[in-house]
Amino acid sequence: MKFYISCKIEMIPSSTVIYMRRTGEYGRENKVLIESFKNWVRENGLYGEDSVIYAMAMDDPEKVEPCKCRYDICIFKPENREIELKGVKQRILEGGKYMTFLIPHTEEGIQNTWKLCFEEIEHKGYSLDGNRLIMERYKKRLVERHYSELCVPLL
Repeated sequence: MKFYISCKIEMIPSSTVIYMRRTGEYGRENKVLIESFKNWVRENGLYGEDSVIYAMAMDDPEKVEPCKCRYDICIFKPENREIELKGVKQRILEGGKYMTFLIPHTEEGIQNTWKLCFEEIEHKGYSLDGNRLIMERYKKRLVERHYSELCVPLL
């Protein structure tokens, strides 16, 4: 069963990002954080046709107590503009080589990709880089067409 529409290898640059974080069990509350962040992005004039939002589960709930799991949602910080960081923080998002899967922007599409992507990466002859985060990527132009992406770090 093919769970993705297409996949590609890409280099994502390390960048300064603006982010919000929640700590707690992964699930519905992550969606609340995403909506809160999107509202902040809109209110600060950062949401446009080329907007890209990344979401990252920072911890493995099989290794970290679910109540201590961190979830970040972020956007690249504009280089040519000062942003008041009220309600958000900033940090460096580590870049590198990724296999990016274009997938249906549905809960089922995202869950299937998380379940099946590791076997697909191995099948294609690549190795997961477990030292960097897997990122869900939401490009505004893709989301409007009901697609999103999962970017999986490679060695």
